[in-house]
Amino acid sequence: MSFIKEMMAEKEKKQRNKLNGYRKMKKKSGLYNMECPYCSNALSDYDAGQDQCVHCGYEFPWKK
Repeated sequence: MSFIKEMMAEKEKKQRNKLNGYRKMKKKSGLYNMECPYCSNALSDYDAGQDQCVHCGYEFPWKK
């Protein structure tokens, strides 16, 4: 049972690292605007202007 928990923890860690890398890339290129309030993924200026999050599909309340 602990092997499965370790696998799940490793998968979550890889996902966090991937998201942090994407956020750093956007900040470095000057395109970072904000994070999605639902999934906490980085959004560029263009992504933040859309009706919903490009990562999870969450509809932004300021676009309703």
